[in-house]
Amino acid sequence: MVVPLVAVLLFAGVVYLLVVTADPEVSRKALEFLKTPQPMPLGVK
Repeated sequence: MVVPLVAVLLFAGVVYLLVVTADPEVSRKALEFLKTPQPMPLGVK
């Protein structure tokens, strides 16, 4: 399963950037992006 792995890596990258930058504007945009339903086909439930 490559798609879930890529999704997890992208999510980890976003969290890492949020922790490193600690920028309120970036955090707000990232939260809005994560709150919107993303088309993420997961093969395993």
